[in-house]
Amino acid sequence: IMANKWLKRSATPEHISEIVKERTGMSEQELLNDVKVYHINNMQEAMALFTDAVIKRYMIIFHTDYDGDGINCANIARNLASILGITDSVKVVVPRRFSDGYGVQVRHVEAYAEWGCKLLILADNGIAAIEPVKRAKELGMKVIILDHHEKFVNDQKEVVLPDADVLCDPHVTGADFVDYCGAGLMYIFANSIVSTCPWLSDGAKEKFHAVTSVYAAIGTIADVVSLTGENRRIVKAGIKNALAGRASTGMMELLKDANMLDRITAHQMAFFLCPMFNAYGRLDDGGSAEVSDATSYMGVHDESIENNCQTIKDKNEERKKLAEEAFARAVDYINANNLQNERFIVFVDEDGSAGINGLTAGKLTEKYRRPSIVVSPTIDDNILKGSGRSRYWANLKKILDQSNEFIEKYGGHPGACGITLTRDKINDFIKAVNDLTPEAPAEEQSDIILYDKECRVVNLRKMFEETEKYQPFGEGNPEIVFRIDDIDIVGKKRYRAEGVDYYQFMGANKQHVKLFANGFQLIWFGGAEEYKKMGCPLKVSVLGTLNENVYVPDREAIPRKEYRTIQVQVTDLKPADAGDKSEWQNIPDAIADWM
Repeated sequence: IMANKWLKRSATPEHISEIVKERTGMSEQELLNDVKVYHINNMQEAMALFTDAVIKRYMIIFHTDYDGDGINCANIARNLASILGITDSVKVVVPRRFSDGYGVQVRHVEAYAEWGCKLLILADNGIAAIEPVKRAKELGMKVIILDHHEKFVNDQKEVVLPDADVLCDPHVTGADFVDYCGAGLMYIFANSIVSTCPWLSDGAKEKFHAVTSVYAAIGTIADVVSLTGENRRIVKAGIKNALAGRASTGMMELLKDANMLDRITAHQMAFFLCPMFNAYGRLDDGGSAEVSDATSYMGVHDESIENNCQTIKDKNEERKKLAEEAFARAVDYINANNLQNERFIVFVDEDGSAGINGLTAGKLTEKYRRPSIVVSPTIDDNILKGSGRSRYWANLKKILDQSNEFIEKYGGHPGACGITLTRDKINDFIKAVNDLTPEAPAEEQSDIILYDKECRVVNLRKMFEETEKYQPFGEGNPEIVFRIDDIDIVGKKRYRAEGVDYYQFMGANKQHVKLFANGFQLIWFGGAEEYKKMGCPLKVSVLGTLNENVYVPDREAIPRKEYRTIQVQVTDLKPADAGDKSEWQNIPDAIADWM
């Protein structure tokens, strides 16, 4: 077994607070209690135009996107129409992933004109909608764009902006903080409007803020935008309100299905909740609208909402299986063609689908530490459609801007894109993006895994509590990776007549492994086979991040009992020197059984 090399980041300070401040560029005050007022250019103008349309009872249409960010834009728009009492003059459109595609189209605009639309609001799209916005204006509509994507660059490498009445895109029009997602902008837009309504009670405003903060938090995490600046405040508020049960009825049901009623982190949202928002639309053309209908539901909890959320969960399980199969095909192709060291990996998945390709690209980029694009044929076999993902050192949007003569259509930002290509240009495209992609940094080209800080086993709880203060972790504020040496794996039970369960293989294919240490546990996602190859050592050293498992035997009990256990999520693991296994002392049997 070839072991990875563990290397401490040379510039990493010793204290958790210093590590986080260095990474985020934020002060201790901003990290722990940010009270700054963030200004977004053109937001006031957007609010004024919307308010004027409401007063005049114009037909208003929100056109969003079909991904997790766009779905939550739609949810916020629905809640806004409801609290303002204008649901009869507002329509919210969540497009179909396959038959509608990304972004508003001219045919959509023409249909909206027939519906009597007077104000068109493009949320999480619109910055590249040059012709649709032009057509909307010709048909007598006012247009507001609330987008966060990068500027559109035409075939002549010129930046072109849509002629909207109000264009609010922080990356284009400016703001004190620019890395919002679409749902973050919608959240600010909607709450700013609601806060100015004198006929609404403080309680109604607070409830609206709580419900919409959960949507905005999910959209922010799902779209992998930086968890710095105002995004930290948005996500903190969303998590706090979700844990307090102050989300929509449908959202609370989905949180229950994701086992996220007792502890929520941005990491958990990213891996267990956000995929549920995307999965249905990846598999069924109208699935995204179904997810929006379910998660924005504010009525009485009943069997129908349980069934709707169960369908969302089932679709996510189906998506997982298809994604695993697509990833296996991609890895086989890369190995067969010796593409592991390409600067930019492009894979044409003949058996894939546009709905799954983004997931495949994400896993390829994570595995090979390279930007990647995965495309598949559409009904027209010559048209290839898919998605791309990138690393921090390769700006995907700029690479595509410079190679767009080989692209039919694309859009996105530095870390992700959607793209349409033709087969006859695919080879030229592959050469162009490889020529344009910079060489990866040294740590991305080797078997080196970086960590931030050493931690002794006896200090795990202390380190967890210190780290917890700087949540949420994610893009722009990565989790602290600890090195923990010489961990004794002591087993699940204190005593057992026929032996002790030292570890447990988990997952549908037993691909994960959980190990039980003295008062804490370790989980290594996807590490089961590697652990077996090592001989299942019972003394290990690991790199990993710190989390907490919360177990509530009876949620209705008074007083309610909670059992909390530190959990190390393993990044890498090595056998340590053999040593004696210590037994647990003074731990209640109920907790020992659960752990």
